[in-house]
Amino acid sequence: MPPTLLLHIGHNVDVGAWHLEPTVVAGGFIAVSVYTYAALMLGAFVPWRALAFWAGSLAIFLALVSPLDTGADRLLSLHMLQHVFLTTIGPPLLLLGLTPALVDPLLRPAPILRVARLLTHPVFAGALFIVNM
Repeated sequence: MPPTLLLHIGHNVDVGAWHLEPTVVAGGFIAVSVYTYAALMLGAFVPWRALAFWAGSLAIFLALVSPLDTGADRLLSLHMLQHVFLTTIGPPLLLLGLTPALVDPLLRPAPILRVARLLTHPVFAGALFIVNM
């Protein structure tokens, strides 16, 4: 029997409660594989950026399959910690891992570039982040 962790009085969370959801595992594998392949093929592989992207992917993956996800269904504190992983830690690391050579081909069409500029404007992005939280 896996050990339990007593986080709050009367609320045990099973430390061995990993659930490897096939869609999460496959999605994470595809995202990391496409990033690595594209970076190598375009000659845009920068080791520290790749580590940042992989760390962001790992943070999101752990938030979705680890005991944190199981505990998030029972405890508000773990639910909010899961939100921190999914919104504050993972995505900035993913963005830090992108290089201009990887992003430029996606932003070539003018309408997409305009929308991207709006979404990444600090005022708009900050407001969107606050609304999300």
